[in-house]
Amino acid sequence: MKLALDSGANFIWATSDLCTTDACNNHQKVSTTQTGFSWIDQTTSVRSFGPWGSMTTETGSVTFNTTGTTGMSMDLFASTNYSGGQFKYLAWGGGIGFPSTSSGLEQGSSFYFANLYHSGAISQPSFSLVTEPTTGYGFMLLGGDDPALYKPETRIELKPNTTGQIDYIWGTDLYSFDVGSQSIPALTNARFYLDSGSSLFKGDEIYITPILQQLVALTDKSGKLIFDKVYDADKKWVSLVYANGQGPGHYTGMLPDITLTLGQSCAGSSGQSAQITLSPAQYSYLVAEGDRAGSWVPAFSVLNGVGGLLVGSTFMDLLYTNFNYVDNGTGTLTQGNMYLYQKSTGSSPAQMSCVATPHPIEGTWVNSYCSQVTLALTPDNSIIGTYTSYTGSTGSSNVVGWLSGSPVNVNHQQLPVNPEGTPIALGIQWRLINDPVSAADGSWHWVSNFSGQFHPQQIVREGGQQDYQLNQTLEVTNGLLATATVAGLTSKVPQMWPQTLTFGRIPPPYCEAVTPPPAIPFSGTATDNISGTWRSASGAMLTLIADIASGNVFGNYASGTQTYDVIGLVDAITATPGSTLVEQGLALAIRNTTGDVFSMSGGVNLAATNTMTLWVDDLTVTTWTDRFMQSDYDKTTWSRVQ
Repeated sequence: MKLALDSGANFIWATSDLCTTDACNNHQKVSTTQTGFSWIDQTTSVRSFGPWGSMTTETGSVTFNTTGTTGMSMDLFASTNYSGGQFKYLAWGGGIGFPSTSSGLEQGSSFYFANLYHSGAISQPSFSLVTEPTTGYGFMLLGGDDPALYKPETRIELKPNTTGQIDYIWGTDLYSFDVGSQSIPALTNARFYLDSGSSLFKGDEIYITPILQQLVALTDKSGKLIFDKVYDADKKWVSLVYANGQGPGHYTGMLPDITLTLGQSCAGSSGQSAQITLSPAQYSYLVAEGDRAGSWVPAFSVLNGVGGLLVGSTFMDLLYTNFNYVDNGTGTLTQGNMYLYQKSTGSSPAQMSCVATPHPIEGTWVNSYCSQVTLALTPDNSIIGTYTSYTGSTGSSNVVGWLSGSPVNVNHQQLPVNPEGTPIALGIQWRLINDPVSAADGSWHWVSNFSGQFHPQQIVREGGQQDYQLNQTLEVTNGLLATATVAGLTSKVPQMWPQTLTFGRIPPPYCEAVTPPPAIPFSGTATDNISGTWRSASGAMLTLIADIASGNVFGNYASGTQTYDVIGLVDAITATPGSTLVEQGLALAIRNTTGDVFSMSGGVNLAATNTMTLWVDDLTVTTWTDRFMQSDYDKTTWSRVQ
């Protein structure tokens, strides 16, 4: 009998001779009348595989003859019926699950690997898998690994993430997933599973649909669509197929690569992660059997209920994979580290490289307005990014700022309970960077101090409430300052509109994935009213240097004995016809040597250029439940000293 060795299953199952459907008859069957078989419970139960279908089973026990053991009996689910046409074309008629933890085992089934390990048949709680798609050959090694089959110096360490919806599949952190140059926000710091019983990339709609949307819009040189949509029985869009009988080889240079960033060490270096890139040929495959036999498809399909992204042979065929359990001495096994290696010979990813492990704040965040901010952290903890808005003037604007203190370390094996957040101070100048300046309206002159806290994934515990899990969240106050009038919106300027915005990794279901156009080269044309030294009424000093050509600002701030670094953005375009420009807007982020941060926004009065007004957001570190106290706004007035 052909059996799958399945790191994505938590039970043992096999097609039984009690099943006579067309799907069952396409597979070998376990004999329920053989000497080594006995029934435990013939009460039927149904096991669902989502869109795949379901199978009806009864529970039995059968002898497993494995090298190193004699007559070891194990409990399994004997399939008596299949519902769903794809079972007929499944390459195996049964499966042995290798769940990531003993506690994740489905009741009624034995734990094959644990039984072997505890019997002494294997000495190490570890197994490895290597397959070669060009030959169709591969094997799973139980009890260790084989260094002759991989390059030890390429080791990528994947620490366990055990916080997902499915606790029995081998999970880790996926820092980012890019289609070409476009990041998929929902897959930033998502859970990632290695599932040897699968082939495609699969996940919930929120994860897979944005990938499909990036691909379905692609056209060939004649303008024809490269892909057609595939719908399930409920007429929901679940995958794609190459159009017109073509495959990836027909579209050389027209399809994007995909890149995954993951791992807590790379090539033996801690603090480094791996970037693994698959070419279009590697994330596409030719369907061998079934209703799409002979067609090429990209290996992405919706499977709701995953709580992340999983993949099998599409990814694992290109690497040597090693899975390790932790033996806690009580007879149970829990998930330890996984390791990836380049194989000594055979297939490998299109590209593999080591990069600095992304900070949890990096990547793309989305709010309830479907607007998104993409942030990148530099070695000195300064931040650069873009904010893409779908309210007001639609487009992207520059973001600069500081992150407070040292990088946040999130322990996924045991979620922190009510930790303090990490303050972040940002500034935005709302000139769009991907539209010609001539198309600007009055809001292009506006600025914001955009500051708050990053809250890691955690358990929130508050008196009078039930504990709940909070996913990674960015909670900020947008101090939006109107410096110019906009017809139909505001005739009173300057005017401050403060609002609280909550950003998460997963877009709301009503948001459509949009790829922002690239930035257009810019050269500022406004008069510089910003550069110089300014004194506040309290005696604080602010020295600024504005680069009008780029719209950037640099400088320093001093208050008492404290000194701070200043970065920011300035309104660097001339007044828009039809609007009244009252201030030259300025957005600043400020940090001292101990990592304390705060933000300012405001502007210089164009009628009195020796006067500047700035709104200051003095950030306070709080827990998630006390975040209503994170921002303390104050309006300050400054006079030019020189």
